[in-house]
Amino acid sequence: GYVVPDMRKGIEHWLARGVGPFYLIEDIRLPAEHYGEPMECHIQAAFAYSGDQQIELISPYDDCGPTIYGDFLAGNPEGGLQHL
Repeated sequence: GYVVPDMRKGIEHWLARGVGPFYLIEDIRLPAEHYGEPMECHIQAAFAYSGDQQIELISPYDDCGPTIYGDFLAGNPEGGLQHL
């Protein structure tokens, strides 16, 4: 799972490396917790395969408040691998 600050640029990055096509889901709202506080996570996610390995891109929307994805981007503004 790669967290990216800009979904379109994230997809372009992987397409340029021969991974794709991507299936993009632009409006995902999930109940979640952030350090024990209930919240709703509003993200977009895209999925593709490189051989039998799935590549997942995740980008949080600004209206979603604090999330693990926003925390990750605060420390890694260009994005990157967040989970396996």
